[in-house]
Order: sequence, then structure tokens, then C-alpha cells
Amino acid sequence: MIIGFLGMSHLGINYAISAAQKGFSVICYDSDIIKINNLIKNKISFYEPGLDILLKKNRKKIIFTTNIKIINKCHLVFLSQDVPTNYKNESNLVLINKLIKKTLLFLNKKACFVILSQVHPGFTRNIEWDKKKLYYQVETLVFGNALNRIFKAERIIFGSYNASFKINKYYENFLKKFKCPIIHLNYESAEIAKISINIFLISQVCTTNLLASVCEKIGAEWQSIIPALKSDERIGLNAYINPGLGLSGGNLERDLKTLISITRSYSIKDKILESFHHNSVVSKDWILKKINKIKINKQKDKIAILGLAYKENTDSIKNSTSIDLIYKLKGHKITAFDPKIKSIKLNNLNFSIAKTLSEALEKAKILIIMNKSVEFKKLSSNLLKKKLIGRNVMDPYGVLKNLNLKKKNFNYEIIGN
Repeated sequence: MIIGFLGMSHLGINYAISAAQKGFSVICYDSDIIKINNLIKNKISFYEPGLDILLKKNRKKIIFTTNIKIINKCHLVFLSQDVPTNYKNESNLVLINKLIKKTLLFLNKKACFVILSQVHPGFTRNIEWDKKKLYYQVETLVFGNALNRIFKAERIIFGSYNASFKINKYYENFLKKFKCPIIHLNYESAEIAKISINIFLISQVCTTNLLASVCEKIGAEWQSIIPALKSDERIGLNAYINPGLGLSGGNLERDLKTLISITRSYSIKDKILESFHHNSVVSKDWILKKINKIKINKQKDKIAILGLAYKENTDSIKNSTSIDLIYKLKGHKITAFDPKIKSIKLNNLNFSIAKTLSEALEKAKILIIMNKSVEFKKLSSNLLKKKLIGRNVMDPYGVLKNLNLKKKNFNYEIIGN
């Protein structure tokens, strides 16, 4: 069976290489000739742990092309282009609609067509293709952990015209390769299931940040509460209960914005979703509030920021709280370091990227740790004493909590303590 993937974004490349690993022949299409030429040379434009190794291992099973006509050879085709969002986190479906229109011109009439892209409820049903061979599949990839989310999926959720429809043989053959529970819904149920998953995650993030802020006011320590919550099976070991700086990365924000739009269009009057958005905005300013309590000379005193990506194990800066913070600190002297990012363009700022962790720390008055990179966890109190001219450490995620910096005369700030 030959499987096609349309759109070589993070979503498409991860799924395409994973399909090859499962033994399928794969055709990968994208209109960007530079991206395709790089993939032909085994060069991936983003960092995802283990993906480059898997690509080289399965390279002979994969064709990368800018010729969309070749998808006529495919038995199963996935629309795998990530949906772009604007600065308000609103989805822009123009490119996706154009790609679908172009695809349908060359798709084999016997082929099965699956939408993997992040679309709103009602989108799939409006596609003019044989509904017995048209599906929507829920994707729940996470930057920095994408392959694990594919190969060790808790379940695969997909939607068809009717949940009682028999699954197309090509699609069923693909699904069985992943050896996990399969949940079959109708189009709209599957589409809203994707959004619902993210809304529940958002509720955990926002509730955690609210409770952590309460802890700071009353003298409680949120970090000591986390094990108690995770021991409750109704919350669990993998719950999003580590406090942070609001929502980031783009995917959660996109689905929050989509659901807010849906509730407004149907005149559903409820403030829960707006409160999630407000909670995220307030949480992002936690560091600024801490910095405002420190005497600092904008022109002379250096701020060191560790972590530019929105989280560890990725080089994605989409909706990065770190980038947002840097712009809010405009006028300050800032040096940053991220093990996955060597260069970045930020206009009209007194900003530079250090080549090493030590260089970033050198003579900084304030250290801010913006993600949980393993490299940052190797920092020692002795190194901090040696490099920092000010003992101010803002560590919202508690990366250095085991160093007991408060007891070593550091102004150490962690969310919830």
C-alpha cells in the first residue's frame, strides 16, 4: 500500500516518516521546493528528537516531491499541513482549502482521503469527496515528543460520515499497524473531540496557575502539593499541574480561540473560555512583576535568559513566552541561550544570543530560566555565584529547585512558592 502525505510541516513529516517505519511506501508532497530538496538530502527544518535518525533509516521507502500529480498512485492520502494562525491565534484555512482543491484534481477515485490538519467542526463534511472514503483523524502530537505520541498512542480517534460506516480497507490496514484502541465517531464529533482534549488541558494549566498564585500569597508551597495531586487517580501522574507562564506553543491557544468563536456564533453565554484566556495573559506577566521589584539599570545591567523555544526538546518559537518576554523587556540589555536555537532575528532590541551557557550567564544581574531544557538542570550554585553579579534567579518552572538557592542567599523566585 502506498500512502501520501500532503504538506511537509511538523505534522506531516512526523506522520510520513512514522508510516515508513511501519513498513508502508510513502509519497510526501509540498509546493515548497527548498523544503523538498532539503528533505531529499535528509535535512529537516525543525528539531524533533529521533526524527532525523528515523528518516535516514527509512529513506528508501519515501519519495519527496513537488509534483502533486504523483499522489494518483496512492491508496491512502493524508492532508497533513499544519494550519497557520495569526497574532490573535485565529486559524487561516485559505492555504488548506487551496491544497484540498488541488488534491481532489489528482486523487485516485479509489483512494481514501484523511484530514489530519487542525480544522473546525463541520469542515470535513463539506469536502466534495466520496464520503465512504473520507475521514477526519484527531492528531495529538506534542513538539519534542511527537514520535512517542505516534508510536505509543493511547488511542486513535477518527470521524467518518456516519459512525456506523464500515472503515475503508486501506485506512483500516493503516490503523491496525499502530496496535492501539480505535475510537470511531462522526465527522463533527471527532473534530470537536480534538478541540475538547485541548480545552481540558487548558483548564488544568489555568487552574494550576491560579492555585499557584494563591500559594504565593498565603505562604504555601505549590511544589510540595503536586505529588499529593498526582497520587489522586482522578487527576493522575501526567496531569498538567506544574505551574507556568500561561499557554504557549500555539496549539492550545488556537483551539481555545476556535471554541470561543463557536460559542459566540451560537450565542452560548458562558465566561469560562474567556477566563482561561484572561488567566493565560495574567500568568505571562509573572516574571515582569518580579523584575519590577529589583533595582536595575536598563542600559548597563544585563539580563540572561535561558530558553527561547516555547518548551524543551524543540526549536519552535511559535507563541513562545520567552520571545514575548524579550519584547516586553525592550530597552534592557538581554543575552539569551538555547541549546536548540543558534540564531534568531528580533528587531529593535538590545539583544544577543550567546554561544554557550556560561557566556550567557557572564556578569548578568538577573537570570531567567524559560524552559526545562536538560542542559539548564546541570547548573550549579557555584557556577551561578561565579558568573552572576546579581543573585537574582527567576525560575518559574522550578528547574533549579533542588539547589536550595534561597538558603544560599539568592533571590530565588519560583511560581507557587
